Amino acid sequence: MTPAPTITKVPRYFPTGNLHISLPAILLDDGGVYRVGALHLGCNTLLEFCGLSEKEGQPLVRLFVEDAEKRQTLAGALRWERRNYWLPSFRFEGSGLNMVGTIFAPLGEKGFVYLLELTKEGPAEELTVGIEGWWHSLEATIFSSKEVEAKKVAWHDPWTGSVVFEARVGLPLIALGIQPSMDMELSLAEEGGVVHYRLDRRMSFGGGETIYMAFYFALGVDSDGARTTALHLRRRGWKALLEETVAWLEKKTIRVKDGDLERVLNENLFFNYFFAQGDCLDTDDLVLVTSRSPYYYVSAAFWARDSFLWSFPALLLVDKNRARQALLVGVTHYLRHVGEHALYLNGTVLYPGFELDEVCAPLLALEHYLLVTKDSVILEHPRVREALSYLLGIINSRKHAEVDLYSTFLLPTDDPATYPFVTYDNILVWKALLILAEIWQLLGKSSLAAKLRGQAEVVQQAVWEHCVTDGPQGPMFAWAVDLAGNVELRDEPPGSLTLLPYYGFCETSHPVYENTVRRIYSRANPYFFQGHFPGVGSAHFSHPSTFDLCNRLLSGRGKEVLPLLRSAPLDQGLACESFDPETGIVRTGAAFASCAGFLAFALTEFLSVLHHDI
Repeated sequence: MTPAPTITKVPRYFPTGNLHISLPAILLDDGGVYRVGALHLGCNTLLEFCGLSEKEGQPLVRLFVEDAEKRQTLAGALRWERRNYWLPSFRFEGSGLNMVGTIFAPLGEKGFVYLLELTKEGPAEELTVGIEGWWHSLEATIFSSKEVEAKKVAWHDPWTGSVVFEARVGLPLIALGIQPSMDMELSLAEEGGVVHYRLDRRMSFGGGETIYMAFYFALGVDSDGARTTALHLRRRGWKALLEETVAWLEKKTIRVKDGDLERVLNENLFFNYFFAQGDCLDTDDLVLVTSRSPYYYVSAAFWARDSFLWSFPALLLVDKNRARQALLVGVTHYLRHVGEHALYLNGTVLYPGFELDEVCAPLLALEHYLLVTKDSVILEHPRVREALSYLLGIINSRKHAEVDLYSTFLLPTDDPATYPFVTYDNILVWKALLILAEIWQLLGKSSLAAKLRGQAEVVQQAVWEHCVTDGPQGPMFAWAVDLAGNVELRDEPPGSLTLLPYYGFCETSHPVYENTVRRIYSRANPYFFQGHFPGVGSAHFSHPSTFDLCNRLLSGRGKEVLPLLRSAPLDQGLACESFDPETGIVRTGAAFASCAGFLAFALTEFLSVLHHDI
């Protein structure tokens, strides 16, 4: 088993970004931007321009305000919110200066904007306002982050007016361009392999006068793309860029009568949308990932389960066309190795190990897409039809020689299975077979559809016959069996037995299901944790899990979850793999974008049942 790393220091970052640009580390203490990145298909990785860690206090971008005597102290004095549930925004008040800062990545652009609104009360005063930063390294992340041995080149480009950073490995690899919204003094120097820059303007203003100052940042695969894109952003102007972004966010926001729940839902909804998928900087290809943040411990890689069971339903809530593209990417780009533990961006195997739930995941996503959109035209796509047969072939290859149960090597927590016939996984097989039957019926293949329905029926019978065992409260579902008389009693929140009614396998009132749930939420389960924020964990993460909150929302126990969601800090309000039972603060799996999607979807589903609440 490879247990999740425990987080001992609480993250103090807000993430933001768009489909090209990711900003995973905006420090809440001083508004510093520590990393700016993009997915790069040619390199099969997440590439990021990096400052030095917050301990050293040298971010890639840092705001400053200086008067004649000293620099204003911003650290600890900023009051933050997520504007429109996605755009980090702070307020600062001191010495007659009121400042609002907003960091946003405009939709459809390969860049971001650091916007300042400065209002000076009282008599006019000279202030120097600007940004500075340190380019310490270029890092590549696939699970872990590695420094790229690249030549760092920085200069001021007189043609576009951009400050340019370019990382070269023989040829240019990636570049960053910076443009201020007004003329500024520039200092640029390199020492010890670290590039330091400063852009500032000295101004005299007061009497309630307000000044807007914007800094435009752009990424490109080389300096020409970065410097011209930064200029393009400046030409478009921060106001138009911000208005377009805010209008899109307002249109996509899901309104809930309960303000706290609206915040939880939408902050996680947008984090999933922008960090569990993205467009590669070098090709514009859509790729699917667990997270675009290096602070998630297995980031920048593809898991079919993460993308299609957890992230996809929330993606569909935001953008049906984008969800369609994601489905097609799944059945083309990632199909060949879909059942393997984890894949690189390009679809080749990163972390081997067969997982049965991952083979079923695209089929469940396809059914959900069809139910929501009624877009049966997607079934006419030749690669979709090819995928239907391919996935069925993989499923059938895992069938026991005599019993209608199907084996896995790894569990939903990605750890090896003690016994190969996992009840939850076989419920997914049953569900996948029914989905295939319905699809082939729609496509006019009645005989094949009937055969698949028959196959699903015998799987259902096999589960009831072989996966029900005696428990402390009476008959209950086993977690897994070996078909040689051995059974395992436990549960894993990422693939929980509590979800059986959600998938339609049984009613919540069925005695076997009730006994199963009763054991999961009892002292008989060593991973059931009591406290102010109680819940179920697993051997993989020995703390209550956000997945458990989602499972309860989807299985008729949502009302007991709502108070936790209103008050649990989690990962600065975002879903995490697990959290402390007393404080509610993240303990494993920070910056877990696909989990955020699952939470947003589960909360939406629960509130939709309570029609008066959404």
